[in-house]
Amino acid sequence: MITKKKVSCSKSIPEAELNYPSFAVSLKKGDIKIYSRTVTNVGMANSTYTIGEVSVPQGVTAMVTSLSQELKFTALHQKLTYHIMFIRDSTTEVKGHYGQGHMAWVSGKYSVRTPFVFMFE
Repeated sequence: MITKKKVSCSKSIPEAELNYPSFAVSLKKGDIKIYSRTVTNVGMANSTYTIGEVSVPQGVTAMVTSLSQELKFTALHQKLTYHIMFIRDSTTEVKGHYGQGHMAWVSGKYSVRTPFVFMFE
């Protein structure tokens, strides 16, 4: 009904891999998880976004693992993919069962924020 054509759902996608603009991550002690996101340039044609502020709970590390730590757009509606790694330290205790954070992509006066939500097992 939504696609207005017959589709097969025999292949499933893990919910963490859906291309949402945010991340919901479940982490056990010592876990390393890598996710990817594809973003679309809706701003100026020639623009470069670099990672600004990154905020995560104590005991968690978040880092973009793509070859470049920036997104260089050359056209409007251009799509680029980045990869991000979340690491939970195996020795640091976290406060509570849940945590939150964010990362900001910055280009001149513009900042695009990517929120993170963590569930600690």
